[in-house]
Amino acid sequence: MRALLSTHKGQEGTPARHGSVTSFLQSVGRFVLHYAEMCMVMCVGAISLSVLFFGAAAVLGYSDLPQRAPELTVLIIAINLSATFHTTRLAVPEVVPFCRSSGASIAKTS
Repeated sequence: MRALLSTHKGQEGTPARHGSVTSFLQSVGRFVLHYAEMCMVMCVGAISLSVLFFGAAAVLGYSDLPQRAPELTVLIIAINLSATFHTTRLAVPEVVPFCRSSGASIAKTS
């Protein structure tokens, strides 16, 4: 009995999808990297501005500002997030315009 040898055709018979998969994965990787960069900048910036503001308020005698004025506290945090987003926009010009994006955090506080 003769054994039939099957020859491997490789990828000649398959559709050319390797380029689209690679392109898709590169796009996803670029998005995840950009998202992580934006999150780091927003978190570090907002935390440092909030610590600075609430530390200055404590030095001026308003150590319990979040309990005394919670609405003002939320507004200050929203302004801090918007300010850090604006500085991120200066560093990365393809970010969505400032007013459209940071307006959402300000609008939610009112």
